[in-house]
Amino acid sequence: MAEINVQEILNLFQKIGVNPHYEPLHKEFESEHFPADVQEYLNIMSDHVSFHVTPSGTALTYLMSQREIISEYQCEENLPIIRNKCLIIGSCANGDYLCLDLETRLLVYVFHDILWEDPDEDFSEMCIRTDLTLHELLQMAINSRNYPYDAHAAEDYMNR
Repeated sequence: MAEINVQEILNLFQKIGVNPHYEPLHKEFESEHFPADVQEYLNIMSDHVSFHVTPSGTALTYLMSQREIISEYQCEENLPIIRNKCLIIGSCANGDYLCLDLETRLLVYVFHDILWEDPDEDFSEMCIRTDLTLHELLQMAINSRNYPYDAHAAEDYMNR
């Protein structure tokens, strides 16, 4: 199992001029008993962070603030993600979700269209599990536009 390298994420944020401040875990998450590294990541997400923002204002990769993560966690439409021990931490320009597998700490992309149109579909059919940690993805996003920025790109990345 990988761990979330929060210090490395903070270093990468500083590289792009983002200086998040510590925010205690919101009461909505206190009863969830997330692992310590997941809680530490949530603590630094006081605000959202966007990568590769288009002229129209859409980010290829959008990391949600702790408040936004809570909102997605409480959304009934996202139960297939939650039931499969994943936490939505961001979104992609096309609406796909960027999730963190709470057991492996690796990234999972969820095809939003399958999730919304056929929520009873087997979870393995609506997601792409990657071998990437969050800090590895952010490193790729900072250095290039050629990185898994949605579920289709993640599928291509994993089939490389």
